Amino acid sequence: MPIAGMTKHALDSMKEIQQEIAERRIEALRLYTPMPKQDEIHKCMASERIVIGGNRAGKTLCVAAEIARAATGQDPYNKYPKEGGNLVIVGKGWTHIGMVIHRILFRPGAFRMIRDEETNRWRAFIPGKDDARRGEAKPAPPLIPPRMIKDIAWVQKNAGYLQKAELITGWTIYCFSSEGEPPQGFAADLVWCDEDLSNEAWVGEMQARLADRKGRFIWSAMPHSKNDALLGLCERAEKSENDPNAIIRKFVLRFLDNSAIDDEEKKKNIERWSALGVDELRMRAEGEFTTESTLMYPTFNTAVHVLPRSQLPDGQVPIDWTRYVEIDPGHTVMACLFAAIPPDERFILFYDELYIRQCNALIFGEQFFNKAQNQHFYNFIMDMHGGMLRDLGSGRLPHELYTEELKKRNIRSQISGFGFTPGSDDIPARTAMMRKMLH
Repeated sequence: MPIAGMTKHALDSMKEIQQEIAERRIEALRLYTPMPKQDEIHKCMASERIVIGGNRAGKTLCVAAEIARAATGQDPYNKYPKEGGNLVIVGKGWTHIGMVIHRILFRPGAFRMIRDEETNRWRAFIPGKDDARRGEAKPAPPLIPPRMIKDIAWVQKNAGYLQKAELITGWTIYCFSSEGEPPQGFAADLVWCDEDLSNEAWVGEMQARLADRKGRFIWSAMPHSKNDALLGLCERAEKSENDPNAIIRKFVLRFLDNSAIDDEEKKKNIERWSALGVDELRMRAEGEFTTESTLMYPTFNTAVHVLPRSQLPDGQVPIDWTRYVEIDPGHTVMACLFAAIPPDERFILFYDELYIRQCNALIFGEQFFNKAQNQHFYNFIMDMHGGMLRDLGSGRLPHELYTEELKKRNIRSQISGFGFTPGSDDIPARTAMMRKMLH
């Protein structure tokens, strides 16, 4: 029908359709162009992905795009259900949810866009190529467009503290602060932990929520060495990096590789971080853990300080070596460390251990006998802080109960007999001695 013959209602409807088509053409996920390293993350089929990177390395945008693709049913690699999924996002606190998560998913500006000089169509801004036209660039629309949102609930709306968002795809997005306790009793298709967590219990609980739906877990973070859970996942990933069927993968994004930041700004940030120290530079620019700066004994090296059992005669500690046992009593955890010193006293060899949860004196006696029988010990040393904590059940001291169990089994040392020599209380001196021996 010619336009001249169309009714006003028909014209208005046509304009609305054209407007809708134009808006959909420039939706952020249509314009988003990942860098090669980011695309590896999107393609990865492992059920757990750890994305480590420094400041402005592109990790948050990459994972946010992954999240938006999943929730809107637009993942090009079909890793998620198209409809009816459950997505959980965990941030350190509600401030992080408002300032980072809500902003990058539901507000314009996750990246910038510009009209292509040849096609006049909008596309992602390309640093270097588009630098001369930087003033023409504008914020890209939200990764999750308003048309996809069916309902939304807030903890505090004016601060952006998003609690839940229901999308027209049937996906539901739940946001949580890690400062609280993790919820239980639900199933998730996708969990995203962003940056450091206040309570590491969230990690195990969220992983458990994925079983029913064969879901996936993503953690994007700067390498904070204080977070043992993140470090543990990275170590798991490193151990299986050569396994093509590994369920966990680690990706490292470097600040200097982020093409969205121009060279001048990169130089400024490198100079600022360098002034704060080498560790700060490595963490923020290279995405590296700096655990050696916070380790109790940073000079420990398995290549230097580990003796293969094959180098011992018949794989056993020789009978002429002097043997000790260090004991840390406890109910929650009881630990024993077996040590031996050769006649030339060149080193101390820690050759065995006991590590027993929910331990009592009887369990200690049984387990210790299994380890210690047919061995001659020079001394038993005990941490008397634990040894003098009176047992609530019997009202007796742990070192007394442990002594009785050794007597029953006739296990004694040359110096302490069935009892124990108190360990040193001088922790700084003990630490200094250990560092000296490891040097």
